Amino acid sequence: NGSAYIAESETVNATHFSLAFNPGCNYNPGTQPWNMTVNGTKPYKNATSFAFNVTINAFLNATLQQPNNTANVTRPNGILLRGYVEDDCRNVTSANVTFRVQSGASSFSCPASGFASDEGTGFYNCTFSTAGAEEGLFNVTMIANYTNYFNSSSKNIDAFRLKVNPTLK
Repeated sequence: NGSAYIAESETVNATHFSLAFNPGCNYNPGTQPWNMTVNGTKPYKNATSFAFNVTINAFLNATLQQPNNTANVTRPNGILLRGYVEDDCRNVTSANVTFRVQSGASSFSCPASGFASDEGTGFYNCTFSTAGAEEGLFNVTMIANYTNYFNSSSKNIDAFRLKVNPTLK
């Protein structure tokens, strides 16, 4: 993180030092400052390299939790769209999350602009307004992206059914 360094065990041979690096949960995704320090290794002189940057990328895992193929909603009521985002080590907050709601040729984004509400615990939500939608089954896809992460999405087919009450004319 620029002020606290983690010591790694390197391989030493007659001509150089090497390190097979596979970052685990001790390292956060992003650009990290690195250096190499040699201290007390004969026949090498004690020295510290210049600082250089290593960028660590991680995989997001988005999981759409609501709606879960059992919801029925009547227009114009809204429906809660909610999902969870994590990486291999922890929940991910501050990600850019949107929900795509589709039925036939109709496609909506929730929210209509910007990103879903971040609950601060890895959960994200948006309430989809059904006011302009037609009756039928809807698929919902959660899409998550964040700097220094590979994007992720999660889709529920036929996630909810929208009903429209008949109107008398």
